[in-house]
Amino acid sequence: MLNPCQHARRECAFQHILISTWNVEEPDFYVVVYRTIQLYGDRPWLIGIYAPGSQVRAEVRRLNVIALIGGLLLILSVGLTIWVGRRISRPIWRLATAARQIETLDFRAVSPLPPSRVRELDEAARAFNSMASGLTWFEPYLPRSLVRQLLSRPGRADVASEERLITVMFTDIIGSTALAERMTSVELAEFLNHHFAILGQCVDGTEGTIDKYIGDAVMAFWGAPVDQPDHALRACRAALAIRKAIVADNEARLHLGLPTVRLRISVHAGRALVGNIGAPGRINYTPLGDNVILAQRILEVAKQLDAGEDVIILISESTRAATGGAVRTVPVGSQSLRGLRNRIALHRLID
Repeated sequence: MLNPCQHARRECAFQHILISTWNVEEPDFYVVVYRTIQLYGDRPWLIGIYAPGSQVRAEVRRLNVIALIGGLLLILSVGLTIWVGRRISRPIWRLATAARQIETLDFRAVSPLPPSRVRELDEAARAFNSMASGLTWFEPYLPRSLVRQLLSRPGRADVASEERLITVMFTDIIGSTALAERMTSVELAEFLNHHFAILGQCVDGTEGTIDKYIGDAVMAFWGAPVDQPDHALRACRAALAIRKAIVADNEARLHLGLPTVRLRISVHAGRALVGNIGAPGRINYTPLGDNVILAQRILEVAKQLDAGEDVIILISESTRAATGGAVRTVPVGSQSLRGLRNRIALHRLID
């Protein structure tokens, strides 16, 4: 039995339980855990246990090893979690980025998603790649500017026909039949594609919509489906841009020994019915009405005003008024249009 009076000791208390270190012979010691209990009589009772210091040291070392291994495992598991998370999040991030490009109709910029070892992610990537490939082939058949405008509309699911104030443009190549007779079918296709690309850039540059190609002619409009208060001015600016582009292109064609192109353009502003027209399986967002026909009839008058210019632009009085005098014009007088009883005042648009 150890005598606490004969040996040095260190004590600490915890909830009335005393823990003492009893040194017997250095470096040996005992750890004693005891508590004083007052039962019967005047003298207190001491109840406790003791253990050799070597045993306590072994347990402490074992706990330290366990804590060290636990800490290493924790660090390893955190690192593994981050690595796995990045491996999973990276393809999801690529998918989200590609989806945003699809949302902006930038189909050509969408890169194919790489395969993944995670089955669900791999199936999602393959399905997305198939969708993007299909949309890329489908894109040329839809006017991107029109689709973008429809997507920007509030309540965009509703594109019912409605009457709107718009401006319509028609273009037509003068002497296109004689020009086509001097070309092979391949050359004619290349020529028309090049010609339509020039016109398309000018129309897109003023946020207009190319409605359709009719042989070598183009129909475009402004003011729908998104409101454009300056639709007439935009159309006139597009016509002037076309004139400038055609003149520059003709200079290049002359240097190459190719025939030049002469163009007539008509622009008319008025109210028209605009909306989805067609069968359930094939529809076209297009304007209809008398003012659309009138714009086409104005184009016929340009045939009578052949002044040897590369591009002749005729606009109606309503178009000139809608621009608020922001364009320069030369009046050509009131003209009689085919199918219309009333004569209409026309103006030549000049730079």
